[in-house]
Amino acid sequence: MKKNIPNLSKLLVMGFTGLTLLVCSAIGQETTVLMDAQGRELQARIKEVVNNEVTIKRTDGRLFTVPIATFDLRTQQILRNWNERAILKRIARATLRAVDVRQQVRGKSDQQALYFRISAGKAMIDVNNISGAIKHLSETTELWRRSKPADWAAHQAKHLLGYAMLLEKPGPEGEKLFVEGMEGMLKSQADLGSPKGVTLMMREAAERMFLYFKTKHPEQSARWKQENEKFQAQVQLVEKSALNLGRMKKRMTEHFILASPYSSIGDYTRTAEKTWQKLAEIIPTLQNDFKKGGFRTPDGQNAAKDQYDENGQFKFLLVLADRQTIDPIAGTYIKTISDRKKRDAARDLAGINGFIEDEQNRFLVAQVGDPKEYTDPDNNFTFHRLIHNVPAALLKLTIRTTQDPHWLSSGIGYHFEHELTGTASVHYVGMDYVQAGLRRNTDWHRVVRNLRNSGTLPNMRRMIWGGDRKAEDYGYMWALVEMLLSTPEKQILLGDFILQTRQNRTFMNEKEVALWFGYEDPEAMSRALGIFVLSKAFEK
Repeated sequence: MKKNIPNLSKLLVMGFTGLTLLVCSAIGQETTVLMDAQGRELQARIKEVVNNEVTIKRTDGRLFTVPIATFDLRTQQILRNWNERAILKRIARATLRAVDVRQQVRGKSDQQALYFRISAGKAMIDVNNISGAIKHLSETTELWRRSKPADWAAHQAKHLLGYAMLLEKPGPEGEKLFVEGMEGMLKSQADLGSPKGVTLMMREAAERMFLYFKTKHPEQSARWKQENEKFQAQVQLVEKSALNLGRMKKRMTEHFILASPYSSIGDYTRTAEKTWQKLAEIIPTLQNDFKKGGFRTPDGQNAAKDQYDENGQFKFLLVLADRQTIDPIAGTYIKTISDRKKRDAARDLAGINGFIEDEQNRFLVAQVGDPKEYTDPDNNFTFHRLIHNVPAALLKLTIRTTQDPHWLSSGIGYHFEHELTGTASVHYVGMDYVQAGLRRNTDWHRVVRNLRNSGTLPNMRRMIWGGDRKAEDYGYMWALVEMLLSTPEKQILLGDFILQTRQNRTFMNEKEVALWFGYEDPEAMSRALGIFVLSKAFEK
């Protein structure tokens, strides 16, 4: 039976103490030495962490639910990440690899490499590698001091270094860096125009400040409580969806809301779930993104209210309708967009098909086509658009910014079309541009293989970096994703690549992508891709 208690004193007086703060393996179960704000220790198993409380099992088998705020700063850090510790370890590994790859290509002082270094330091803190984080963030802070000491990120590095030092051993040196870094972030934030990603990180920093001062200097905690609430309010912004779905019928699946004026869309609901299940094998964070009550957009905002069910479970919104129905919906949405470029792009998508991004960085998929005419999946464009756009849009959900590596989202979309139907109904793959933007090709393998046999090598710069892509590059984008999913080892690297993309705001160029996947340079990766499309593995 659980018993709620305000602190650890009742447990500590019974003699259940440990020697140090650590996480160890005990007969296949994790045992943690917990330390309260007064430095007293208790060894127990963590059973569950929900919101701001932790349920622990003492060595005599009794269960207690204790507020997380009962513990010292480092223990709170461990507990807040407890449910996601496995994915956090993978994020830390992926982010450190991103730093290594970036610095190999651009050097230690490269601006974006420095941003990557901060993400890596934060990831090391999240997995409780505090000594490693201190060493890494000390070097990062010094590199920022030499490069751009007034930059917002320079202050962020200093703040995180101070935090890591306080986690290891509270003292004036760490506190000084902790506070100076936060003050610098607050001062320089206005110059950035408060982009969404920065607002999210400011909220996290303000929460750290409040938790620390509430315990160590309660008389100074009021200010940081106010700052924390301010950024919390900015991040927790919830608005009604800009898409007015009118009288469309809504059907709920485990992960989707499908809105359509038609009744016969059973095949679409089943296919959407099947797509999600297969994509979850590639994207390590997808399960957490759809966790009850835990979904956030890539920049931290809540999704729209109408994208949750009555139990608080997030549902990805799919709109299935013909153009006549979609146009007024999309037109209403377009009027709400202030940025002209975004508005023009949205209008283009609304007139054809695709996933639509709104001002809060949520993603809605609008499929233009008529499900009433659904007959054979191989000959139905709407069905193919659904399969192509859902994974591409879900991939965007895992990425921090409104952009994404186009080669990856396009290649993923092509992969799923082939995986689930054996055919394709997308532009470019047949190497012939069709004005409608769509054509079905029943044998992608033959088209890409013939392209390679004709002497056309994959151009990694065009594929990865874009700008002047040719029709042939889209066929190779699909082949590249197929190659990266062809072995368990490559699939792990692809999943890690997606994870580091979520952490960092700038994406890798063709040299860095090649290094990431274990190739000496883009030319070596191009040759490997050329060999792959001629192999039997490509036919599977």
